[in-house]
Amino acid sequence: MSDQHQYAIDLFRARVKKERARQLAKWGPQTHTPLEWLAILGEEYGEACQGVVNTWTQRGDISKALEELVEVAAVCEAAFADIAGAMMPPDAALAEEKK
Repeated sequence: MSDQHQYAIDLFRARVKKERARQLAKWGPQTHTPLEWLAILGEEYGEACQGVVNTWTQRGDISKALEELVEVAAVCEAAFADIAGAMMPPDAALAEEKK
């Protein structure tokens, strides 16, 4: 992997972490059904698609589309934590960490 790709991955992870912190500060921990999470994710994904299409057709700045991709990842993280956390027995997180 090139240094540029590794830098981009590290930047992405840092931005997702920052976005999750922003979401938690704004809304607190969220609990939704899997269908509700899909609706939230679908809305964010649609915004990411719109950002890419707008950039492609208008030769605009890609930064809005990249921001939306970060939001998609942050919603995926929140959904995973909520759904998996609700299904795991209390000791499962510790067992998973040891793998």
